[in-house]
Amino acid sequence: MAQTSREHYHADAAVVWCFDARFAPALQDMQKKLSLKKIDLICVGGGAKHLASPAKAEYRNFILDQIGVSVKLHGTKRLILMTHSDCGAYGGMEAFSYKEETEFQKHEKELQTAK
Repeated sequence: MAQTSREHYHADAAVVWCFDARFAPALQDMQKKLSLKKIDLICVGGGAKHLASPAKAEYRNFILDQIGVSVKLHGTKRLILMTHSDCGAYGGMEAFSYKEETEFQKHEKELQTAK
């Protein structure tokens, strides 16, 4: 078992993110660029999709609950909502007829709705 700090921390942000490991480097880049030392990562397939257009209302409620836990336990004041290209939860690029601009517009709309 790895040793971890028992020290309580303040989260610089809660990040709603997809669990697709292909995009882990993008998450790390974003964290570095925004100087976020500690984040609470809310990691679910589709990321912010579950706030904007969940398949079931329970999915939205779960994400909102997790955000609330981050705020309550870690004093989080910043929320970052993310989606990504070629996401299986959206049907991948096939769902957009492999048109990047169409996919981008959908993600942009979804993030505005999630916000």
